[in-house]
Amino acid sequence: MNMTAATTDTNGARQARKGMARDGVGAPSDSGMRRCIVTRTKKQREDMLRFVVDPDGRVTSDVAMRLPGKGVWVLAKRDALAKAVKTNRFKSAFKADVTTPENLVDMTISLMDRRIGELLGLARAAGQLAVGWEQAREFARKHPVGLVVVASDAAEASRRRLERMGNGAPVFDRMDAHALGSAMGRERVVNSLIQKGKFAEMLAREAARREGLDEPKGPNGQRARKAAFDASDREG
Repeated sequence: MNMTAATTDTNGARQARKGMARDGVGAPSDSGMRRCIVTRTKKQREDMLRFVVDPDGRVTSDVAMRLPGKGVWVLAKRDALAKAVKTNRFKSAFKADVTTPENLVDMTISLMDRRIGELLGLARAAGQLAVGWEQAREFARKHPVGLVVVASDAAEASRRRLERMGNGAPVFDRMDAHALGSAMGRERVVNSLIQKGKFAEMLAREAARREGLDEPKGPNGQRARKAAFDASDREG
């Protein structure tokens, strides 16, 4: 399938519109501020993580911010969430004897990755995502780029070329090639571009929240990377 935005996929576009409505894309946004239960600072909800209590009394992440029940908020920062777990801030915040999983940080990261994967799939179904070098080059010539998506295990030279195609667009690089491929219906994906618009905006916001949960950077200012793919664009 030609994945440029010019492609018309009636069924895919219809499914994507339904997904957009479900995820709040294009809906009126709640611009309210939320207070972090750890730092007590107020931020826009898009910069926060919401948590609720499940029917078994366990604290769980509501990464899409739409689960029912009382919610409490934590900054989308690894240290803030780790402190909330370590000091059992959720018990006082919910005013109940709730159970906080020790691995809540890792659980939240997994849920964030799944949500981002779902949004990437919706962007693909809507024809707003180009995969691979050839499609990305053609796409960038015809459409404004809203987000650059590059595998975390991509070679540095490959990443730099894709960033140039994006012409300053934000970069998402928190998922490896196999995880990106799974989200886009392929074995693996190293390089892709998303057209400027609601999907790109939403994914950029989610990418920023996800980045806040990463391990601290190393001495050289870079996150540890897995063995990189070479620059031959070996997409699945």
